[in-house]
Amino acid sequence: MGISLYIEPQTPMSVYGAEPCHIRVQPNGTVDVYIGSGSHGQGLETTTAQLVAEHLGVDFDDVAVHQGDTAETPYAFGTGGSRSGPVLGAAIRQTA
Repeated sequence: MGISLYIEPQTPMSVYGAEPCHIRVQPNGTVDVYIGSGSHGQGLETTTAQLVAEHLGVDFDDVAVHQGDTAETPYAFGTGGSRSGPVLGAAIRQTA
C-alpha cells in the first residue's frame, strides 16, 4: 500500500495568480497585444485576438498578438495546464 500526494498550484498562489498583458492601439486603428504566455497548441493567439476585438470593438483581423519574445513582451510565468484561459483571459479583458 502506498500514499502519494500531489499539489496543484491554484491561481491565487504567488506567480501563478498573475499574468500581464499590454495593449497598444496604433494610429491607424490596428491593435498590438503583448502577452507573456506562449501558446503550446491551446489557440492562445485566436482567443486573445477575439477577446481584444470584442472588448475594444475592433475588427478581429486588426489585432496582432505578440508572445514569447522577451525583448517586447512582459515577463510572465507562462502557460501551464488550464491556467491560460482563466488567468490570461481575465488579464486581457481587464487590459482591453
